[in-house]
Amino acid sequence: MAWYVGRVLAWLGLAGLVLALALQHAAVHEFFFRSEVVEADEDVTLFPTIARFVYDPSSPPSTASSSSSSRSHLKSKLYKKSANSEKIANDMVDPAEGAVGQTEAAADLTSNSYLDECERLFVRAGIHGCIYEEEAGDYFNWALMKLAGLLAHRYDYTDALENPLFRHRLSRFLVDNEGSKRVTVYFPLTNGSFARYPLSRLSATNGHFEDQIVLDVGCAGSEGQQQDDGRGVPVIEDFDGLKRIRYFVLSQDNRTFHGHSFLVEEEGISFISDIDDTIKVTGVTNGNVLFENTMLNEFAFVKGMNHLYNHWKTKYTQLGHHVQFHYVSGGPWQFYPVLQEFLHSAEASFPEGTWHLNQIFRDLASFMTFIRSPLIFKVEVIKPLIASFPHRKFVLVGDDGQQDPEVYAEIAQEFPDQVLHIFIHHVNGTNEADGVTSYSVAEPGLQRCQKAFAHLPANKWTLFSDAQLDTLDDQEFAL
Repeated sequence: MAWYVGRVLAWLGLAGLVLALALQHAAVHEFFFRSEVVEADEDVTLFPTIARFVYDPSSPPSTASSSSSSRSHLKSKLYKKSANSEKIANDMVDPAEGAVGQTEAAADLTSNSYLDECERLFVRAGIHGCIYEEEAGDYFNWALMKLAGLLAHRYDYTDALENPLFRHRLSRFLVDNEGSKRVTVYFPLTNGSFARYPLSRLSATNGHFEDQIVLDVGCAGSEGQQQDDGRGVPVIEDFDGLKRIRYFVLSQDNRTFHGHSFLVEEEGISFISDIDDTIKVTGVTNGNVLFENTMLNEFAFVKGMNHLYNHWKTKYTQLGHHVQFHYVSGGPWQFYPVLQEFLHSAEASFPEGTWHLNQIFRDLASFMTFIRSPLIFKVEVIKPLIASFPHRKFVLVGDDGQQDPEVYAEIAQEFPDQVLHIFIHHVNGTNEADGVTSYSVAEPGLQRCQKAFAHLPANKWTLFSDAQLDTLDDQEFAL
């Protein structure tokens, strides 16, 4: 009898293990635990993403149009396209369905009569955000706070836990990421109402949700303005010299979380910039300095880099090119709110752009992904970005504190016709002994770049110190 009970218990234990593993599977987890609302105790952060005009709205998001007609510009930098109404109707969500506010005004915009009367504009907008809940009493949070305290003690910062900056920056790691959430986004329409779009994908276990939404944004007017017949389409607005589409997420208690997607044209020039020690003083090569500048001190930007970026933006915009910045860093998404606020503050005033950061969360898999080589992460982000815009040109800006020379060398070798130039900031350009910034870079840094960029023409890359920033204003790119 005991033997029989033992076998039953063993089988029950095995079944429980199988069930536990099954519940980890995304499809099963989503079926049992998915939720359709952002609850009152949850928060959402939305990240700036890329949107693009599309010729065929039913094409996959990664497909880049190569036809010459798909790259024709309107006066206001908008694309205009005629499209088949059947393809559009199959691929896009009707803005009228579930619209908030003046629902009658947001009528069916996919009707054949309306489509046939004008040349339509269609945009595929990227959506990316994270949904989470603060859990100050969670045991994991307590343990992590203690670990952070021990780390601070290791670097002789015994009072770190009393530092408000430390506690604020650490707090974004002490949250419960909400998976299996069906997030709904709302787009303001030209007639003052709102269009409701439930995302097709649930949030992942790490709280992140991503999707692509095809939007009918109206007709192209004679002067390139956005036009509609009064029934309302998502608004394309000017913002910091760029064009963007705004959207927001509502919570159960009517809080509003705002986001936007930048319209990136098929042709133009993109500046891909690293963050740490390229435009923000971090000190990644020194553990104590890295900890201080990341967790304890007010952020500081590399003097002159903001002026250089704004100079490039103004110069090439005036020359008629569509300019876009993309900020790529191996740092975690948890730092996005404080970094975004800092870099776009009145003092720093770096150009607006899309953000591409790394992910670190509680599970082992995501932690192992985070601690991979920055070379792997940046290559995986930048290569698809360049490949998806085969008619754009790119300038890569980084530093020699980590692996940017090697990352950019690999990318330039794969995309020789699209990468115009590589700039590497020499992070050891200051003589700390006498406080004087050197006018040349250290020989090891130069030798390293010469080795990394051996396959590139000498005039296609520049290694510069802080004191040489002013000389970069006159840099010309052959577009």
